[in-house]
Amino acid sequence: MTDLRPSVALVEAVATEAGCHPVDLPPLYDTLDPDALDRLFPLRGDGEIVLHYHGYEVTLRDVDDITVDELDATSDRNELAAGVSN
Repeated sequence: MTDLRPSVALVEAVATEAGCHPVDLPPLYDTLDPDALDRLFPLRGDGEIVLHYHGYEVTLRDVDDITVDELDATSDRNELAAGVSN
């Protein structure tokens, strides 16, 4: 596991998928509290956090295990899609 904060890892993963620099993305705090996200890690067991950010569905299991999938045009671009699941 790296020392990278989960909130930073999330933004970097979305920027990579979007083909842009992280500072070109909207602030993460418009979607959720980055400090609260960071405090949730490490997740216990098989938990994950799923949220929508900048047109992507992002699934975080760990800072080294982030999945980024593009949303369809009808999805809300910035929302918490689901809470923490175990």
